[in-house]
Amino acid sequence: MMRLAPLLLLAAAAFGQDAEVQSPATRALAAELSRLEQASGGQLGLAAIYPEKNLRIGWRATDRFPLAQLYHLPVAIRTLALMEAGLLPFRKWVRVEPGTYLPGHSPIRDRYPDGAVLTIGQLLRYAVAENDASAGEALLSLSGGQQPLKSTLERLVKDGIRIDRTAKEALADLTKQGPQAFAADPRDSTTPEAYTALLTLVHRRVLLKPKPAELLLAWLMEASQGPHRLKALLPADVQAWHIPGTCGTRDKLNLCTSDAGGLILPGDQGHILLSVFLKLSPQDEAARENTLAQATLAVYRFLTTPQ
Repeated sequence: MMRLAPLLLLAAAAFGQDAEVQSPATRALAAELSRLEQASGGQLGLAAIYPEKNLRIGWRATDRFPLAQLYHLPVAIRTLALMEAGLLPFRKWVRVEPGTYLPGHSPIRDRYPDGAVLTIGQLLRYAVAENDASAGEALLSLSGGQQPLKSTLERLVKDGIRIDRTAKEALADLTKQGPQAFAADPRDSTTPEAYTALLTLVHRRVLLKPKPAELLLAWLMEASQGPHRLKALLPADVQAWHIPGTCGTRDKLNLCTSDAGGLILPGDQGHILLSVFLKLSPQDEAARENTLAQATLAVYRFLTTPQ
C-alpha cells in the first residue's frame, strides 16, 4: 500500500507528532482544521498529496469514515480492467430492473422508472460522472460482487478501503443501528490516506491502459454532483476532477459527507490529490459542504504557499 509518509504532519491525534517540531504554517493549518471540525460538531478527516513537491499532509488520516458513493470509483476501475481483459464488453446491453433501484440520487431511476436497458459503458458513466447509486450497485454485481473487488483493493491499498456489503444491505444496517453504531463499524469504510493513495494511482494512470484511464478521468472531470465541496472556494483557474459521497441522516446526525479527487493547478504548478470527509455532524447539507470546501481551501493555500 502507498502510505502517506510523515513529511508534513498536522496533529498528534492524526499522526502522533509533537506540536513543537511543526512549522508555524503547519500549526496554523492545524488550528484552522481544528476550528472547522469543532464548528461542524462532527469529525473531520482528510489526506492530501502534492506529488510534484513531495508534500503529504493529513488530519485524522488513518481514522475510518463511511465510504458511501466513493465506492463507485474502485468498482469502475475493476469494471474497466475486466473490459481490458475481454471479460466484459463495453457495449454489452444489460437490463436494470426497477426492483434494484436505490433511494437517494439515481438519474437512471428517475429517467426510467420501469427499468432500463443500458450498455455497461453507459452504466459506468452514470456511476462516475453522475454518481448514480443504482448504476454503482449494478456495476458491483456485473463485476463479480464484493469479494473480487476486495481482493483488488487489498492489492492496491491493503485494508484501507473496505467494500463488504451491497448498498441495500448497508442502508438496512444504518436504519437498524443508527449513525453512531454504523460509523463505528469498519465495514464499507475507508481511511483518508488510503483513498488519497487510490486517487494518486488514478492520477498516475497506472491502473488501466491509456484509453480507459483517460476515459475514467474525463468522467470524473464531468462529475455533476457535489459542486459546493472540493472546488467551491478555490480560484477559478484551478480545475478539479472528483467523486462525492453523501450518507443519510438519522437522529439528527449525518452519517458522512465527503468528496475526493484531484486539483489541477494552473500553469506548471502541478496537482493536488485530496480526500475530505465529515462524519456524524448535525449540520445541514449546505453547512457540511461548506466545511469540506473551507478545509480544501485551507489545504490548497498551505500546499501552494512557499513555506
